[in-house]
Amino acid sequence: MWVSVPTVPNSRLAVFETVADAQFSLLYDATRFADFQVDSAGSLLITSSGNDVYLTDDNLWVCESGSCPNITASSTAGYAIVENGVYFGNGMKIDQITGTTTELGVYNASGSVIMIFDGVD
Repeated sequence: MWVSVPTVPNSRLAVFETVADAQFSLLYDATRFADFQVDSAGSLLITSSGNDVYLTDDNLWVCESGSCPNITASSTAGYAIVENGVYFGNGMKIDQITGTTTELGVYNASGSVIMIFDGVD
């Protein structure tokens, strides 16, 4: 493993390690910590010993290609703004109905729409 101060713009510190362990850890003490890892696919994994990751007083934006929707949350914090859909562990999802701009669907694990919400007044 090595740590460097890179010459790449917008980066002040780089930690390189190509193993299946965390490249970076933040520790409260020897038993309470959070690990950060970039895997071989380039995905960021965050693991905390407390089993929770909080974004306090912030919103979480999940956007495709860095192009977030142009909306304003009704509060300054505590929202998850998702550009496309939300999947659940049981295979169900909430997503915009294909071909519409106002309908939101709840899909079962087979991909069939089981409920539609229409945003038109």
